[in-house]
Amino acid sequence: MMITMVFAGYETTASALGFALYVLATNPDLQAEFHAELDEVLDGDRSTFETVDDLEFTRRILKETLRLYPPIHTLPRQTTQPVNIGDYHLPADEEVHLSVLSVHRDD
Repeated sequence: MMITMVFAGYETTASALGFALYVLATNPDLQAEFHAELDEVLDGDRSTFETVDDLEFTRRILKETLRLYPPIHTLPRQTTQPVNIGDYHLPADEEVHLSVLSVHRDD
């Protein structure tokens, strides 16, 4: 349990922030709007709990980054009853993994 907390607690955050920086680095228009919001809301100060709600564009960047580059690849689920999906049959009590990346994209 402790290993899960330690690794899941920082790896997912580091991954999300890394991809957010990538998105900003590869999209100069987003980067400019992000900096404009920081300048307007924070005016050179550090963010606080009071100002975090005012960073709406920043929140949208993070949410879209998590949609496009999820820090976890699958969500495990357990069937509670038999399920037929197309030609596939899954019995009850079967573990299945749903692809987060596939759910969030229309490729």
